Amino acid sequence: MAIDMSTVKSIEFNNKQVKKIEDGQEITYLEGAIFYLYKDEKKIGEYTTDANGTIIINDLYQYNENKYIDATYVLKEILPPDGYAKIKDVVFR
Repeated sequence: MAIDMSTVKSIEFNNKQVKKIEDGQEITYLEGAIFYLYKDEKKIGEYTTDANGTIIINDLYQYNENKYIDATYVLKEILPPDGYAKIKDVVFR
């Protein structure tokens, strides 16, 4: 369904924070993991975790089931830090 953006009065955006940590008794923040963010199968961003294992994704559309805008995103880990496995894709709205 195509959306006539001239009729849209406002679009809400949201920020997402993601942390990559090692699971276990002691928390280890994983720096250097590379993620791609997709919307509608189109890559819209590339992010690398910092020393705290964090990436911050700004200006995402906040899903509202009463609006006809698809706001489903997929975060894919492309390259984990050395010695670690990739996580499963994260799908969120």
